[in-house]
Amino acid sequence: MKTALSEQSATRFGRWVDDVLAAGRGRGLHAIVGAMTQREVSHYTGAAGVAPATAEIAVEDRLLVGRKADRHAREASALTPDERKRLPLALANERRSYFDRLEKKMIYVLPSLDADRPVKIAVQVDVSAGHPKRALNIARAGHKINVQALAARTRYEPIEEA
Repeated sequence: MKTALSEQSATRFGRWVDDVLAAGRGRGLHAIVGAMTQREVSHYTGAAGVAPATAEIAVEDRLLVGRKADRHAREASALTPDERKRLPLALANERRSYFDRLEKKMIYVLPSLDADRPVKIAVQVDVSAGHPKRALNIARAGHKINVQALAARTRYEPIEEA
């Protein structure tokens, strides 16, 4: 299963991020940023009891510019534009994945340009096969975290790669 965007697609994603940030508001658009691995899909299916409809991971423009983005900026946990643009590379190469037992979401922890605080991406997994309005796994949160606080929360179950 292909889990990374091509270099050309990753470059397009970076331009899309620039366009969204320049517009300053979300319009409900999304862009593909990567995909879940076969191991992550299998783990999610076993833990949640239902298979994801797809493996792709998308980012909505509202995640980059919107209420959550504004809140993370106020809390000094927002991703920089460069960190947002490198999400495809980080998801393809440097991620640790977890299953959120409480919310039934996939959690990805990625390195950030701020070495002390990695990036947490929470992905709402689409399990509504055949529903045309929800056909992607959508990132619902993306911000910098304290990794010790994440590790202390028992609701996050690590997914080990085979």
